[in-house]
Amino acid sequence: MKDQQPVKKFEKRYFSPLEVARYFAISKDTVYRMINDGEIAACKVRCCLRIPASELRKYEKRIKEAEY
Repeated sequence: MKDQQPVKKFEKRYFSPLEVARYFAISKDTVYRMINDGEIAACKVRCCLRIPASELRKYEKRIKEAEY
């Protein structure tokens, strides 16, 4: 049998602009600017803007590649 890692049931998949700002140590306005400039994608859930965790992973990968 293959070793399979258990799936984390409640792993966070969406983040608010404030959470993203705190994670990257930037301002919330900068997060909104990044969204408006197309650097990261976001979606609206009712009236709340949310950034998918997958977008954050992609963005981190891009900035790491840009460093080299």
